[in-house]
Amino acid sequence: MTTPIPQPPAIPFFGNVTEIDAELPSRSLTLLARQYGEIFALNLLGKSIVGVSSVKLAQEVLDDKRFHKAIGAPLAEVRNLVSDGLFTAYHGETNWGIAHRILMPVFSPLSTKGMFDDMFEVISQLVLKWERFGPEHEIDPTDDFTRLAFETIALCTFNYRLNTFYTEGEPPFVKAMSDFLKECFLRSRRPTIVQALSYGANAKYAADMDIMNDLANKIVKDRKDHPSDKKDLLNAMLFGKDPQTGMTRTERGEYQGAAADVPDCWTRNNVWNAVFCDDACNEEPGAVLRESLRVTPSIGQFTVTPHKDEVIGDGKYLIKKGTVVMVLAGDVGQDPAVWGEDADKFNPDRMLDGKFEALPPKAWIPFGNGARACIGRPFAWQEALITIATIFQKFDFKPSDESYTLQLKQMLTMKPKDFRFHAIPRKGAPSFSVAAASSQATNGPIPGKEVVDGELNGTPLYVFYGSNTGSCEGFAQSIASEAAGKGYRATIGTLNSIVGNIPKDGPVVILTASFEGVVTQGQFLGVASNYLGSLRKGDRVQMSVRPSSKGFHPPTSPEVPMVLFAAGSGLAPFRGFIQERAMQKQGGREVGKCVLFFGCRNPDEDFLYGSEELGEWEGLGVVDVRPAFSRAAEKSEGQKYVQDRVWNDREVVREYFNKGAKFYTCGGSNVATGIRDACVRIIAEGKDDATEERLQEIWNKLQAERYATDVFG
Repeated sequence: MTTPIPQPPAIPFFGNVTEIDAELPSRSLTLLARQYGEIFALNLLGKSIVGVSSVKLAQEVLDDKRFHKAIGAPLAEVRNLVSDGLFTAYHGETNWGIAHRILMPVFSPLSTKGMFDDMFEVISQLVLKWERFGPEHEIDPTDDFTRLAFETIALCTFNYRLNTFYTEGEPPFVKAMSDFLKECFLRSRRPTIVQALSYGANAKYAADMDIMNDLANKIVKDRKDHPSDKKDLLNAMLFGKDPQTGMTRTERGEYQGAAADVPDCWTRNNVWNAVFCDDACNEEPGAVLRESLRVTPSIGQFTVTPHKDEVIGDGKYLIKKGTVVMVLAGDVGQDPAVWGEDADKFNPDRMLDGKFEALPPKAWIPFGNGARACIGRPFAWQEALITIATIFQKFDFKPSDESYTLQLKQMLTMKPKDFRFHAIPRKGAPSFSVAAASSQATNGPIPGKEVVDGELNGTPLYVFYGSNTGSCEGFAQSIASEAAGKGYRATIGTLNSIVGNIPKDGPVVILTASFEGVVTQGQFLGVASNYLGSLRKGDRVQMSVRPSSKGFHPPTSPEVPMVLFAAGSGLAPFRGFIQERAMQKQGGREVGKCVLFFGCRNPDEDFLYGSEELGEWEGLGVVDVRPAFSRAAEKSEGQKYVQDRVWNDREVVREYFNKGAKFYTCGGSNVATGIRDACVRIIAEGKDDATEERLQEIWNKLQAERYATDVFG
């Protein structure tokens, strides 16, 4: 029997729409995953959606044999611009297959390598811009990297120059694209009748599409008026033939293909934005890129749907045919079961020394999945590596606001919000001058015919390739072109062409690809509360928010038990810890129990949350409260202070230690010292080798791995 998928309470007609933040939906989905676990259901205006956030479930729903891509509501709105484009086509649409087979060779690793000079030229323009503005100029990376993405794609794939680096303000088509993508998301949330009455938004939406279509039409017309032999994306779209069917793209498809690249630019600049926000390019660049995309993927989620009714999660959850399953790529990339307890921390080391290659399938999915994964990954990767290497060779960087904490904004993709920095030229760094790239790279497919270069009577050599990206085809061409110098007469072709008919009159070379977180009068007058109590309306208060110590957070996995030590106001963070566990339990998740050792004076005076919140959470079974009342010890098993209660209940402490619990202390320095002494006594009890040095060694190990403190006073 299957288990119901947990779901938040729904509002009639609207369902769970109010659970999703219109400005940052990815954050809302992450919070839902945190509350309900690796799977949850949503009802959005009557449409049922299931979210998955663990690697284990992602491996199931990203199995192309069981599930296929589903076009979610926002992407369905994007189809108004690009129709059945590579990333907006519905499963099984004929034009997607034609376009995919025609365009894949253009973005092969070998073809992309030939774009190096053009990429470097565009990046050099950005370097010169920053250099000329000087170190005092405040740089908006989202703006400049968007321009960089547009310029690079336009030059490398269309041989067309947009010259956005030389315009003031936001280029019209960039603004149109930004507004268009945001409106696509908003339209997906509106009821049909409300959308029909949104006259102003509809007019702006149509105008934005006109701006982007005008650019696409202009690019296509320019190529038709000025033909080029360059084997780039635009020529492939205009003149390429599907190797499987022999069909070409329709004229409308040509314009839509060019327009489709416009929103696709939006995803590319996120790679660089993430890298700069993480400020970690002293590491190996490839590891930094991988880690940046793990923590903050360009596309936060994508959707699939089953071919037929499927049961996932070890037989627990039924996914009916037609149900949209949303894979939360950012949460999958921070699954503690795979990435560890520090999964939410940026650490490029986890991508080095073979660790990346050893990851389980689907643990790292920033470029999508399977047949519908991004075909431009080699292009984006090379572009990002060149960009990072070039600008870090030329500049040192300093954030405009040293206290900036990463905030995100979301349209179709994720971007940093209000992040700015200064680029300071390095002394002795090389100068860059922009010169036209040679553009002599050999891109795209090669003729599938006999290659003769030398004597016609040389020894026959057959070179056959088997991939659809163009890489193996390119290697085949290289081998064939060098064969004549070795006395061979080479012929190249596809593996399909020799099925059942492998040549026997000469050597055969086969090229294939492998696929792939002192009390006064009995009262203590708190400084903060009394200061705030003395203020009058209109008074200004200077406040600062400071992060707690690195390890002072609940375990990433809710199944890990916690032992909490607190006195007085030290209870504050633990209310949040326990409340989160309670919400997770109510959401249907399995949670590890907490033990709270809490010290205060009297249950009738300052045990503020004992009978309400803590009592409720005890009833849910998420916490076991063990108080110590300094002025009513008879009500706390004779124990006056929290450290006394810890020693009295040491068997419970041992039990939870053996269960793998994590330990936390919050309170004054005297409380922390008392807890430490009690824990050391518990460790020493029954140990024959309990020397001071040995106890200190054990305590240090506990502190390093399973104990965190937030001590004040």
